Amino acid sequence: MSVRKAALTYGIPKSTLQAHINNDDIGSVGKPTILKWEEELLLVTLITFMSDIGFSLCKLQILENLISQLTL
Repeated sequence: MSVRKAALTYGIPKSTLQAHINNDDIGSVGKPTILKWEEELLLVTLITFMSDIGFSLCKLQILENLISQLTL
């Protein structure tokens, strides 16, 4: 399938497909993250643990806990 036909078929800009074919550096997609990977893992662990013992946390509780952990 040609690049032009693939672009039309899948609704992807031809230049994007051509960049992928040429292995050009396309750059990162989306906004930069606020949390480091380790901080996000800590947050997931907390939410999962609390859920496992029968306590669901609302958004405010999660944010309060996150702020207290990040300011230590």
